[in-house]
Amino acid sequence: MFLRCLNVSVLVLLLLFMVPRPAGALGFQALGVKAGINLTREQTVSQFQGVGGSFDKARVVFGSQLNLGSMFFPKLHFVPGADIILEGDLKIVSANTEFWYFFHESSKYKGYAGGGFGVHFYRFDGDQFNNETKVTLNVPLGFQRRLKGGTAWFGEMKLVIADDETDSSLQFNVGFAFGGR
Repeated sequence: MFLRCLNVSVLVLLLLFMVPRPAGALGFQALGVKAGINLTREQTVSQFQGVGGSFDKARVVFGSQLNLGSMFFPKLHFVPGADIILEGDLKIVSANTEFWYFFHESSKYKGYAGGGFGVHFYRFDGDQFNNETKVTLNVPLGFQRRLKGGTAWFGEMKLVIADDETDSSLQFNVGFAFGGR
């Protein structure tokens, strides 16, 4: 499964770089670091309420992202990143490949929405190591506020949809971007 995902990712990246575009369109825009909360939903079955669930586990998220600028359209940016999710003895390492569309831009603020894929590479649960690779669908929605000196702070909400409910989550992140234009 991992090799198949890797092969598909490499093929998609090669195709994206082969598509003609204006010179200098893809390049370093900003490096972001973030921290936040990852809420997971546990399914419950009740005699009175039936099947349901609630966001009952909160995990800590630390991560980074690299805004590589516009790909096909000036407002559509390619943003790969990595996250480490922690909860007690549980540690999940994931990589993300997202596209952000900046639907609002002013002199100080930017708003974006996007989509992309993530891959959970490693899952450490106490003494148990699970190397089962899982692919997720990521749907981010966020804003950025420019500061002086080429920096910005941002807030983001990301819906992470996986084939397993324990790996699906709702993330709330805040952080700083360095080198932002």
